[in-house]
Parts: sequence; C-alpha cells; structure tokens
Amino acid sequence: MGDKIKFWYDKWVGIDSLDVSFPRLFNLALNRNANVMEVGQISNGLWIWRNAWRREPFGRERNEERLLKESLVGGITFSTQPDQRVWSFDTANGYTVGKAYSMMAGQNNILEPRICTRLWNRLVPTKVSCFGWRLLLNGIPTKSGLLKRGVKLEEAETICCICRRDFEDENHLFVQCPKIQSLWMKCYNWWGISLPLPNSIPLLCEAHSFGIKKVVKSDVWFLIFLVVTWSIWYSRNSIIHNAQQWDEGKVARLVKQGTGKTTLAVGDDANDVGMIQETDIGVGIRGVEGMQAVMVSDFSLAQFRFLERLLVVHGHWCYKRIAQMICYFFDKNIAFGLTLFYFEAFTGFSGQSIYDDWYMILFNVLLTSFPVISLGVFQQHVPSDVCLQFSALYQQGPRNLFFDWYRIFGWMGNGFYSSLIIFFLNIIIFYDQALRMGGQTADMAALGTTMFTSIIWALNCQIALTMSHFTWIQHLLIWGSIVTWYLFLFMYGMLSPTFSGNAYQLLVEALASAPIYWPLSNSCLKDIEDKRMWTRERSKARQKTNIGFSARVDAKIRQLRVKLQRKQPSLEQVHDMMSPIS
Repeated sequence: MGDKIKFWYDKWVGIDSLDVSFPRLFNLALNRNANVMEVGQISNGLWIWRNAWRREPFGRERNEERLLKESLVGGITFSTQPDQRVWSFDTANGYTVGKAYSMMAGQNNILEPRICTRLWNRLVPTKVSCFGWRLLLNGIPTKSGLLKRGVKLEEAETICCICRRDFEDENHLFVQCPKIQSLWMKCYNWWGISLPLPNSIPLLCEAHSFGIKKVVKSDVWFLIFLVVTWSIWYSRNSIIHNAQQWDEGKVARLVKQGTGKTTLAVGDDANDVGMIQETDIGVGIRGVEGMQAVMVSDFSLAQFRFLERLLVVHGHWCYKRIAQMICYFFDKNIAFGLTLFYFEAFTGFSGQSIYDDWYMILFNVLLTSFPVISLGVFQQHVPSDVCLQFSALYQQGPRNLFFDWYRIFGWMGNGFYSSLIIFFLNIIIFYDQALRMGGQTADMAALGTTMFTSIIWALNCQIALTMSHFTWIQHLLIWGSIVTWYLFLFMYGMLSPTFSGNAYQLLVEALASAPIYWPLSNSCLKDIEDKRMWTRERSKARQKTNIGFSARVDAKIRQLRVKLQRKQPSLEQVHDMMSPIS
C-alpha cells in the first residue's frame, strides 16, 4: 500500500535510499517526508506522479527523473497488502536472527568459527558481549570507522585521544597505543603471562591458542578480553564526550572490578597518583618527576632497578608468609576449638568447660601468638639469590598456588585430625588409669591441663616444622612459648585456692610427679618401676661394639690418634732444628 514507507528516506528500492541515489531530485522535491502512496502510483504499468517539484526540472534533472521512473516500474511490486520489509538474502524464508548472525560471522575470514560463539557464552552483560562481537567484526565507531562511513572529521580530530599522537583505528585504540600496551602488560603480569603482546585485535582474542591457555583457561581469557576492551572503550568515550583526561586509575579500577584480581601499580610522577590509589598495592619511585607518587604509595623506591628485588624477592616472601600464616590460623583454632566441642558432647552439652578460664585467655594472647608472629616476619621460603636466579618462583603468587581452597581445606583437615588425636588419646589414657601412686584417678582439672599441654606442644611443633628458615629469634619465640606455659602453670598453681581454684598445686603435686603426664618410652617406664634397670643399661652402653654409629665414631677417633702419633716425631725434629744453639 505504501502508507508506511518513506519515499525518499527508506531503502525500498535498490540498496541505497532514493535521497542518496538521486540527490538532485531530492533537493528539488517539494515534500521530502512524503510516503510512497503520497508521491505517486502505478497505473497500467506506468508511474503517475503526484509529487510537485519546486520548479521545472532541467536537462540533467530530467534524465534523473526518467531513471527514477524506470527503477520504480521495474524494481517494485504494488499490492493491497500492508507494508513489510523483505530480507533480500533469503526472500523465500524471510529474516531470522540466526541467519543474519551466520551471514555476518561468515563474512569475516580472520576469526576462528568458535570465537564469536564463545564470546556470547560469557557471564557478562549482553551489551558487553555485543560490543566484543562488533569489535572483532570491525564494527566499532572509532574515528577511522567514522571516516569510512562518510563522516567528515578534521585532521586533528582523527588523532587518538589517549596518546594524542597516532591515528585512531581499532588496532591502535585497543592494542597498539603505548598507554594501552602498558595496561595489557599489567594484565599479563597479574595473570602470570610471559608472552609478547599481539599487534591486532583478532590475534589478541585468539592469544589463548598460542600459549596463554597453558597459564589461563580460554574461558577466563575471553572474560579478561571483554573486560579490558570494554573498560578502554568506556574511558575513551568519557574523554571525548565529557572532556575528561585519560585516567589510568579509572581504567585500573574497572579492570580490577571486572576480573577480581589483586592489582599492583608502579608510578613515578603526578599522572600516576590516581592509578596508584585505585590498585591494591602501589609502588612509587622517587625521581626528577617529583614526590607525588611516593607520597601516596605503599612502597617507595629510590631507583627503578630496585623494583625487581621488591617484586621477585620480597613479593615472593610476603606471599608465602601470609599464606602460611593464615592457613596456620585455621589449623590452630580448629584444633583447639574442637576439643571443647568434643567435651561438650561427652558431658551432654552441660556447658562445663574442660579448660580453666585463664588457659583459654592466654591461648591466643601469649602461648600461640608469638610463633605466628615469627612465621609472618622471619619466614623465608628460599634465599634471596635463589629468588633472583629463578624468577619463575614469583609466579606462585599470581597463580595462588599456596592459598587455594585445596590448601586451606588441607590445613583445616590437619586441625581436625589433631583435635581427634589429642582429645580421644587423653580420654583413653586417663579413663581407667591411676594418676598417683596411691591409686587416685585424674580429675577434670588434670585431664584438661594435660590436654591443653598436648595442644601447646602439637601446635608449636607444627609451626616449627612449617618453617624453612630459622633464626635465634624464632627458636626463642617457639620454644619459649612452651616454657612459658610450664612457668605459668607453676606460678598459677602457687596462688591461693581462692584464685587458682582446681589448679592449686596441680603441676607440683599431681602432674609433675605422675609419669603418665610426660611423654615417656617403654624403657623409661620400666626404669621407674625397676630402679636397677638404668644401672644395667648404663654399663651396656659403655661396652664397645663393632657395628652401629658408635663403632664408626670410635674408628674415626682411632684414625685421628694414629695420624697424630705419626706427626709427633716430625714436629719434635722441627722443634729441635729451630731451637737456638747454646
């Protein structure tokens, strides 16, 4: 019918609209917004005009008018049906989104067939997925794209608004711009990728096929690609439309929020202040640019060459320290807390605690806190020269190899296992055994104190086994914590019963004199029962044997004695020769 189709503006004849195909007639038309039925109609195979010109057409305009009538007669079919659009690529079956998508994806021979499909399967907003798809198909309205579409721009307007130096096209804006390259390299460092940066968008999107998949899964890399490119496009539009400056901090914040990674920024001038403040860790370098970056940073360096040692050595050490310290907290608190729960279950959840109140107060404050501090301050997984020689050790941090859920659950399981052994072993030992020579059994105070002693020993020995680097301070704090427990138990028992309660003289009178309280072997227990056993064992130990460690030590001593006896005559001769002649 032609009542909904604009005669000049809609593409209803040919590929382009009539105002583009016949610009002279369009300027000459009196009603440019008219519908098709308002301009004319077909009568007996001829086009009858109802449109009035502003003036009579001239020679060239008459030729265009004749060509227009011929195209209208041969290119359209009139009917009484309502106006509708027909997809020219498949006029029989009509338009579908799937066919249009397949057609557009098939026209691009650069990408792999599965690249576009993977982009649509990411957990990102549809607008971001559509943006990434258009970016791969060169459909983003960059300045070069606007020029291709006939938009007239001044030469100064075609320059990249981020670096303000080169011509802006898709590859430059998202890959080749110097500031964008630094952003991509930061993302590479965050994820532990040590490959060169591609120089085009398709290669960057398919970078997982060339080695990144060994470090990052392809699904994760597609998510990183979408987040970073969308952040760049968002910042670029803010610069152009809102007259803002390029803000590396804003881009870093968008990337950090999109990827969920811990970020680090390095800067040396005032332009890097925003980026340093937005990232989780900021490193400022003091230089000729000023002190602004140093004032807002977490770490400050005098020279850029110190950055390698900060990241490779101290970064690796700090990651291992923090990871081991937090995991040890899980182990320590679970091992201690579950013993309380087990006792509550044994007593029918009566509310009675097996430990004295002062025991529980000093557990985290004094008895187990200093070993953890020594672990978090002095622990060194490997020496510094090894870290510098094997810089791949730094990748343990970005890959989070020592603080994943497997490691955390492993430490939690170790705490659960320790609590089971400590609680039930003490229950079994004290259940039907005499604590004193008179046959008295252990009460709740003796059982709780022995169980608490086992926890202190187990946890401090556990942290000693965890450490791979020892100083005298660590030995003092670890073994001093165990000694502190015995000193506290002794002094606490010496107080009056009104203050110490059931712990009065507990160590001196009950526990210290009971062999069952101390970790003893069968030979020691036998020696307690039989006083003559130690005398026999001591006499046997003094006898020389021909096998074992003591025999090897005796052989070495004999060899040294023979060598000294051989050298003694020669030394006496030298002494005689050097003595003065009387």
